[in-house]
Amino acid sequence: MRITASGSTFGFGGRLLTATFLLLSACAGPKRIAFDYAPQTTGSHYASTRVTLFQVEDRRPYIVDHEKSPDWVGFWRWYGIPFNVTTESHRPFAEEVSRALVRELTSLGFEVRSAQISAGADDLALAAALRAEGGRGLAVVIERWRANTNVNTALDYSFRVRVVDSEGRTLANTPIEDSVSLPGSWVDPPAAMSTQVSLFYRETVGNMVSQNPAVLRALVSVSGR
Repeated sequence: MRITASGSTFGFGGRLLTATFLLLSACAGPKRIAFDYAPQTTGSHYASTRVTLFQVEDRRPYIVDHEKSPDWVGFWRWYGIPFNVTTESHRPFAEEVSRALVRELTSLGFEVRSAQISAGADDLALAAALRAEGGRGLAVVIERWRANTNVNTALDYSFRVRVVDSEGRTLANTPIEDSVSLPGSWVDPPAAMSTQVSLFYRETVGNMVSQNPAVLRALVSVSGR
């Protein structure tokens, strides 16, 4: 009987341990954020204007030194322990930003072309790439983007948005940056983080172009043909 009782207890304990492990794995497992971007503005306002989008460059220090992978976007903390959060697609964050900018520009009617030269290059290098295409160039560099979630999410971000022309002149140089607190959830912090960061990201992309008068003026001040 003792052997049977011990076996029964072990079986229950084993099931409890397994259930606990599964619960902990669900809570502390990989978390991801979707960065799908749907433009808020549509139309052909700038249909006669050509824009070259340079390759978005990720200059976040922890990406440059390979401490984090290019798809890394922040932490989710479970009982204070930080777990990495990545893009849902596993694409590099810079690529997600580039895709969003193409959609944003296209929604405004711009004729968008991509150039395989880093947005962090100097103005003369960007100008040289523009001469064959004409128009203006949009260069976006990611300097900071880190979500840090416990219950609420602290989001620290900085993008450098430049518009250059084929003569090597900087026509706009605008930082899009801030540190904000996004609402969370005691019940499901990761789900709240994913939703709130995605929504804020959409607003941030809009602030780079459609809601950025200085950038729009620089992009459309000449025909682009």
